[in-house]
Amino acid sequence: MHVNPVQKAVRWMLCKAAGFPKWMDSGQSFSVGWGSFATDAGIPINHESALQCSAIWAAVRIRALMIGHLPLNVYRHVGKNVEIAHDHPIYKTLHDAPNPYTTSMEFREAVSVNFDLFGNAFIEIKKTPSGGVALYALESRKMNVKIENNEPVYEYQTATGTRKYRHSQIIHLRNFSIDGLTGLNPIQQQRQAIGTASAQQTFSAKMYRNGGRPSGVLEHPGFLSLDAVGNIRSDWEKVHSGADNAGKVAILWEGMKYNAIGMAPDDMQFIESRKFQVAEIARIYGVPPHLLGDLERATFSNIEQQNIEFVQYVLAPYCAKWEQRLNQSLLSKEPGIYAKFNLSALMRGDAASRAHFYSSMVQNGIMSRNEVRHLEELNTIDGEADSLTVQANMLDLSDLQKITAGRGQK
Repeated sequence: MHVNPVQKAVRWMLCKAAGFPKWMDSGQSFSVGWGSFATDAGIPINHESALQCSAIWAAVRIRALMIGHLPLNVYRHVGKNVEIAHDHPIYKTLHDAPNPYTTSMEFREAVSVNFDLFGNAFIEIKKTPSGGVALYALESRKMNVKIENNEPVYEYQTATGTRKYRHSQIIHLRNFSIDGLTGLNPIQQQRQAIGTASAQQTFSAKMYRNGGRPSGVLEHPGFLSLDAVGNIRSDWEKVHSGADNAGKVAILWEGMKYNAIGMAPDDMQFIESRKFQVAEIARIYGVPPHLLGDLERATFSNIEQQNIEFVQYVLAPYCAKWEQRLNQSLLSKEPGIYAKFNLSALMRGDAASRAHFYSSMVQNGIMSRNEVRHLEELNTIDGEADSLTVQANMLDLSDLQKITAGRGQK
């Protein structure tokens, strides 16, 4: 759709004056930011080459596994209480299987991978013949977002052409954003750090291919023909290149000398630099370094604290982003019904910590014994196990005052 520049400027001024975001200007098109991005390290980076970096692979995989295995339930308010809505049709879609071909964990993993690689994830909402809803993860790299009539429209490239979705047919999870419509692509924004990590990984592999040595020069005291030079180079590489040939004794003939050129890995602080790049990737995705295999500064106490902070400051906001989108797109017309992740599954700690927590909750009348057994996946027991109990020596302050006053009268 062609938009007159003057009309476009006037429309943008009106939108700005009204406080609307820039994307409210119809006719604009927004890409989710995919393709290859040049880096100063000399290695172009895209979502596929980024995943070849072991730290990126680990960070994206861990985040996908975490969001995939968390319990995702649908709840309803019943008076002052809250219960899991097992009978709600959306419950089975989110908790068990979003469509006939994918489990809930596989579905959430796919969505999370697209989110972490492109900064945007798209889910198709499709009505089922029974009147329910099925959800399908779409590839972010095939999606283009446009604005038509002040509403987002999603164009998806397929093998047979372009499929267009209305806003109500798509659940769009976006990374933090500048325009409010499309999320920033972490691969694109952090391409220099990722490119450096990929370049170091490639350099390391080629070092092993070359026998663990930097390039060098074979110096000959006499004159050599081009054929002789080619034969000497070929023979040398055949004998000394590759990890299998590392450590072999070099034999030089006719007074030749070998002069190494370039910097050795030790001089380049290669190992330290690679560790730093792991920390860089960890920062990009908010994943503790020890989960990426960097245990250099890890201790028993700080690993536990890092895990807690990972849940509180990374996974909890990420889950909230999922919850708000799911509730807005699937449950907004049903007051009192909402979807929510159960993060307590990640905060259980070891057996001793859980025992101390449960003991405190039961003794203070916050949880019943059957509620504790349910959290530990144990069968409930009959009798008084559903009652809330407190220690006998714990009294209300008003009762304590009465007892004290009675003693004073005596």
